[in-house]
Amino acid sequence: MPRMTAQKTMTNAAWAQLGLLALIWGGSFLAVRVALDQIGPIWVVGHRAIWAAAVLWPVVLLRRLPLPRGARIWGVLIIMGALNNAIPFGLLAWGQQHVETGLIAILNAATAVFGVLFAAIFFADERLSARKAFGVGLGFFGVIWVIGPSALSGFDPGALGQIAAIGATISYALAGVWARKMMGGLPPLTAAAGMTTGAALIMVPLAWIVEGPPMFDLAPATIAGLAYVSIGSTALAYLIYYRVIAVAGSGNVLLVTLMVAPVAILLGVVVLGETLPPRAYAASPCWPAASRCSTGGSCGVRAHGGRHLRPSSDWTGPRRLFSHARMIHSSASDWLSAPRKRVLFFGMSGLGKTHVSNLLRRSGDWFHYSIDYRIGTRHMGELIADNAKREAMKVPFLRELLLSDSIYIGSNISFDNLAPVSTYLGKPGDPAKGGLPFETYRQRQEQFRRAEIAALEDTPWFVERGEALYGYPHFVCDTGGSICEWVDPDDPHDPLMTLLSKEMLMIWIEGSEAHTEELIRRFDRAPKPMAYSPDFLLKAWHDYLAETGLPEARVDPDAFIRWTYGRALAHRQPRYAKMAERWGLAIPAEALSGLDSAADFEAVVAEALDAALGKSRREA
Repeated sequence: MPRMTAQKTMTNAAWAQLGLLALIWGGSFLAVRVALDQIGPIWVVGHRAIWAAAVLWPVVLLRRLPLPRGARIWGVLIIMGALNNAIPFGLLAWGQQHVETGLIAILNAATAVFGVLFAAIFFADERLSARKAFGVGLGFFGVIWVIGPSALSGFDPGALGQIAAIGATISYALAGVWARKMMGGLPPLTAAAGMTTGAALIMVPLAWIVEGPPMFDLAPATIAGLAYVSIGSTALAYLIYYRVIAVAGSGNVLLVTLMVAPVAILLGVVVLGETLPPRAYAASPCWPAASRCSTGGSCGVRAHGGRHLRPSSDWTGPRRLFSHARMIHSSASDWLSAPRKRVLFFGMSGLGKTHVSNLLRRSGDWFHYSIDYRIGTRHMGELIADNAKREAMKVPFLRELLLSDSIYIGSNISFDNLAPVSTYLGKPGDPAKGGLPFETYRQRQEQFRRAEIAALEDTPWFVERGEALYGYPHFVCDTGGSICEWVDPDDPHDPLMTLLSKEMLMIWIEGSEAHTEELIRRFDRAPKPMAYSPDFLLKAWHDYLAETGLPEARVDPDAFIRWTYGRALAHRQPRYAKMAERWGLAIPAEALSGLDSAADFEAVVAEALDAALGKSRREA
């Protein structure tokens, strides 16, 4: 069931960025209309996609974001490019040949309403309540009123242009469904670059076939229009969009869809001399009201504290921070003014703990303490090296060199290469397939458990060491995904969590359902060793043997850990949630994936603390 969440407070900076985004997107309708004076709508979209991609990919590379690899993910991106760029951009551009730009922008504001409708159709946790149904109905009434009931039967070019604009909003809504189902775990800017590339791959060949070869003797106004829609209202707008989400929340950023239409109307009137039918202005208020109701807003009724509350699967602030949570910061201002900021990330591997930690480390003021790195270099370093030597001793050539001290074997572990640790952990099963006897595997799991607890207990010493020895004022601890296996989240006095929460702000990087699906797909492609609690591991092993009927020596090691992974995720998720409830707060992975700097991170945490502490006080 969706949970009630408080809207994040909009700062002046967030409002300024939201207004800038509305100005940029509002101006895109005028820019497209100018370009249409010389080239066809398909080529307009082709230019928009290809030049936007050309700008976004260098940004992705400069930020060292992961690149999409494999036919499956590129297929997903091409479909996303069709639904979110090629089809809606094409329909809007075609519609602008027959309809005023302001009218197209008004109809485009119905996107949020269609998004709610399709979410209710495709997702069980987005059911269409009576309030949402009223909002959707109000939105449809606005659409029919703007178009004009009589125009629906005539199908003149003007009516078809308006219907094309509605088709674009439907395509945007389907893109939202596709993104949630298929694109979890991909950094937003990488996704943006990928889908604009996908749109270019679709529209450029289509434009060549339908409208002929590209024109190169373009008028300056046409070039300016194309540059604006590709670089300004697509590439630059994506960068601003994800920045606004980071500081204002995904719920507040939807306000931009209601701010774009007035900008487009004003530009159409002033620059193009357009006039709109009175019914267009009369129906315009339908969308703010419809969006508020259909997204679970108050429809004009305010909750306690003056903030609108809405049930949403999107994040508009941390979802868990209860009155009994113990944290080292009492407010957002306390966090922002703290001369020494100390945070600890926990959550599943693959959701951005190390990515954000590296971002903070590169800023120059943050000491990055990696638990897995500490395990591999200190608490399990000799075990890892001895295991490598044991394998080398089986080779006569290497054996002689080792016995004569002619060569040295050691692990080359780093923050970005923790393979020596996972390789030592190994996988249980058939030795012919690289598996370990189950008892040996259990022994190594126990060694890792002790090592991880020791590395976590070392954290306060590294907090002091980072500042006293190296001069870093701020500290980030990047934990492994298995931290939840060694603590008791139901015990408010758990010694390890009590120790850590006294030193640092505990942040759960929470993945969505889409992230979980992507993590499982990623793990299926490249299964890696994991650490499990002893009870969980023993039960999983016995259940797998009973289900497959295999003897221990014939178990495929990769098949077993693939089978176990999804169960481990389901086992860990409620444990992470309880840890956040008792000792910290949750911030969704989406809110942290598009950060540019340490200042951006600090702003996200400040917003999270402000919203969560405010909610906690109201509940109290």
